[in-house]
Amino acid sequence: MTVRRTALRPPGRLSTRDSRNGRTPDGVDEPEGSEPSRALRVLRTVAAPTTLLAALLYFFGQQQAHHFFRYFGVHHSVMGLSTEDYLLRSIDGLYPPMTAVAIATLAGLWGYRLLRPRLSDYAWLVLLRVLAPIAAVGGLALIVFAVIAVLDPAPFIEFVAIPGLCLTIGVLLLASVARLRASITESRRDSRPRGSPPAAVAEWTATFVLVSLGLFWAVGDYSAAVGKGRGQAFEANLSRMAGATVYSKDDLRLAGVPRVHCQGAEAAYRFRYDGLTLVIQSGGKYFLLPRDWTPRARAVVVPTADSLRLEFTAPATAPPPTC
Repeated sequence: MTVRRTALRPPGRLSTRDSRNGRTPDGVDEPEGSEPSRALRVLRTVAAPTTLLAALLYFFGQQQAHHFFRYFGVHHSVMGLSTEDYLLRSIDGLYPPMTAVAIATLAGLWGYRLLRPRLSDYAWLVLLRVLAPIAAVGGLALIVFAVIAVLDPAPFIEFVAIPGLCLTIGVLLLASVARLRASITESRRDSRPRGSPPAAVAEWTATFVLVSLGLFWAVGDYSAAVGKGRGQAFEANLSRMAGATVYSKDDLRLAGVPRVHCQGAEAAYRFRYDGLTLVIQSGGKYFLLPRDWTPRARAVVVPTADSLRLEFTAPATAPPPTC
């Protein structure tokens, strides 16, 4: 008697033939949810998550810094901020949007878990059929609004993050409607798709890209608004901040800043400038503002050098009468 030996396959692995057919060793079709996972794998091959996250944080921090210094009439590149400075500044413009997205996601998931068991399959299907046209029309309107904002952004400057959110929500609504229609069609035919056709993977990839771009747009706008808001808050608190006095060996000719000429023979610095507040020291420069600064006044940026010395005083402290 001849005994045949059958090679056993490790559990959870597919043969080449079964993998091509989109089936498991038991002949069971792959789940439909494989398209999103394969789309995510496609996106992961394009950009490493760590590199992408660092680039996003850098961009949002640069947006915040650009609009903060722009409020005072200074370009952010003048200050020579480091990468660490931009990454730290991105926190202000990133935490609130991330928190809002997380809360909205949890609310949607919890709402679905609460509502779905309370409805029969027929009632759930009827509800989805009623909501689908509304979602389709709403999603299309939101995308049109976002496109208009791209073509003519000026009227939407005051609507912080709204165009980007419209793009994200509109794409999600249309994708949900398309997925629902596909599910209904498959249930009527009593058949399931086998494998993940390239068209489905491309559809999910495009959806992820558009949703990500919308969120990127919204968070970028929010970071810009945070930068401008930080500038306005700094201006409002100028009178309550520590004062800075600049001593210089040479005349800096700072317009609008009180100057005292030090006449003493023992004076190491010949000129003194009062009524200033230090905003930041970075890249070998001091960024100072007059304590009575207004948007029409000038900001002061001077290089750090041995010919300069800064002294700081408590708020509302009068400068000394002499050097």
